[in-house]
Amino acid sequence: MIKFLKTGGQTASHHAIKTLAICTNSYHEARKEVIRLDKKFSILMKLLSSDDEILVGNAALCLGNCMEVPKVASSLLKTDLVLVLLKLAGSDSQNSAVQLNAGIALGKLCTAEPRFTAQLRELHGMEILNSTVKYIQDS
Repeated sequence: MIKFLKTGGQTASHHAIKTLAICTNSYHEARKEVIRLDKKFSILMKLLSSDDEILVGNAALCLGNCMEVPKVASSLLKTDLVLVLLKLAGSDSQNSAVQLNAGIALGKLCTAEPRFTAQLRELHGMEILNSTVKYIQDS
């Protein structure tokens, strides 16, 4: 599936990221395999900046699932992942699943590596997430 994501193509990417999201959600070995094949999460990070909300939502879900593997989150400390996920969680996306999956990924990231919580606070992330939750509940 990672090879499909690397080579691109909208249809292949849709199916590949959906498959990865489902597999990493329920299967620990799938998470490890994604981490092994995309060590710095460059492919998933690239998908997070896509204009396609389905790709973005599933990439956020997959990334969040991978944060459940010990010591993975700390390898991302020097990235802008908190900012990227926070922008997605606070966006006015047509698809609330993007906001929800980005928020879940942020939660898992901060749980796995507490230093991300400090970054989240500096960016006023708690306030943004709180308003997003209210917005989603009202929808």
